[in-house]
Amino acid sequence: PSKGAVYNCPADWSCQISTTNLFKALAADKKSFELVETGSPEQLDASIARAFENKVGWLGYYWAPTAILGKYDMTRLSFGVGHNKNEWDRCTAVAGCARPQLNSYPVSRAFTLMTRSFASRAGPVTTYLKTRKWDNETINQVLAWQDENRESNEDAAIYFLRNYEGLWTKWVPVDVAEKVKGSL
Repeated sequence: PSKGAVYNCPADWSCQISTTNLFKALAADKKSFELVETGSPEQLDASIARAFENKVGWLGYYWAPTAILGKYDMTRLSFGVGHNKNEWDRCTAVAGCARPQLNSYPVSRAFTLMTRSFASRAGPVTTYLKTRKWDNETINQVLAWQDENRESNEDAAIYFLRNYEGLWTKWVPVDVAEKVKGSL
């Protein structure tokens, strides 16, 4: 009861190493925190669910997009420093680093790639692939719906089309959007 907890990544995940090193860099143990090893993704998710059920705070590493972030209202905290790739490679991501420095996690970006020959032949598909984009919050919400309702990927796609019309209709020509809406 006198200590706070920082929930770590599942065992053997690279984020377990970086979270451990950032915990050390913050000297969190000297500030009455303990680093809690969760063991598995399911145990990490359960720790978040318990915190919300018990109406207590939760602090730890998590990633997006995921169903759990669509289910619970979480806030991303800042370390107050940017990402330093050299420091990350030298120490933050290295197990057992003696003197880790405060560092932010790198931001991962997702890309749609296609060959030039495909792009030159695909016409409207190429336009669609260049236009299509959505944020993690939207994906989190769809994944949460899918998880809570134990639905298939296909059902989640239909849910998305029915409930996010204002988003996906910007990705396709009006006549295509009307055909999709008509088929739902």
